[in-house]
Amino acid sequence: MLSKSPSEDYPCSDQYLNGADLISKLFADNNNEFFEWPTNQFYETRPRICIVHADTRSLNTIYDANNKNLDPQMLSFDSFNSYYTQFYALIHGYDFKRIKVPTISNRHQTWTRLKGIYDTLHKYDIVVHFDGDAFVRNLSISLESLMEYWNFTENSHFLQAVAIGNKNHSNCGFWIIRNSRLSRQKLLDLIECPEKIKGCERWRNHFAHEQTAWNKYFRHTMKQGEEFIVVPQDEANGWPGRGGRFVVHGWGKKYQIKKWMTAEIVREMMILMHKFMNNHYVPCSTWEKSKTSCD
Repeated sequence: MLSKSPSEDYPCSDQYLNGADLISKLFADNNNEFFEWPTNQFYETRPRICIVHADTRSLNTIYDANNKNLDPQMLSFDSFNSYYTQFYALIHGYDFKRIKVPTISNRHQTWTRLKGIYDTLHKYDIVVHFDGDAFVRNLSISLESLMEYWNFTENSHFLQAVAIGNKNHSNCGFWIIRNSRLSRQKLLDLIECPEKIKGCERWRNHFAHEQTAWNKYFRHTMKQGEEFIVVPQDEANGWPGRGGRFVVHGWGKKYQIKKWMTAEIVREMMILMHKFMNNHYVPCSTWEKSKTSCD
């Protein structure tokens, strides 16, 4: 990892903040400019990565009128996921966008995410899309390490996981896409598929919609294992007890999604607090001594 000066870590400040000062400022500061991001997390030595949630549903915020106690469990699972994934992006220095996409006439709503992904792809080197019920299981694992593990190289354009119940199909709930002429054209062709490819119109509203169209007409036009990477279901599809080792896609357990993400946020915060605890867990002398000292 590159070593950076304090000024590079905190580009909006001319004064270095230690970890404790930063935590205090995060919770106490109401200045909106302090919470603007991304700043300069994009370095010449690393790809520009954006994580996208493209959804027709409106984002529920923690301050919604019907949530007077600011209870995060009152959020819809997809809105909770956007908070969770934004936290993940902040940890690793990625950008994040929750995109409200419009519905498309005579198409199932799952088609709509493609437009949000396609538009965002032009502005970044890598775009990662998660459905509202999909997320990185361990907040401390970076996308770069996952891409390396899955051999997503400079020659790779798309990555998806094997679909549960059909090992010959990949699931469209989780994508990693490299910005390239090939990837942009494939996405555009998929978006236009129902109008331009004979037989594709069937998948406008028939399950599994754009996922079937992708697998039927586009996936196998690329070099498998090089241009198009398919990762095992147990690593990037399913949920605890049924896969999802690195990426959970809880389409069959949506009611559990907030519980799983809450547990991971708490775990990560405890790890962070342990770093501060090292200097504040101190010994104390016994009562028998004339003087006591707890340093």
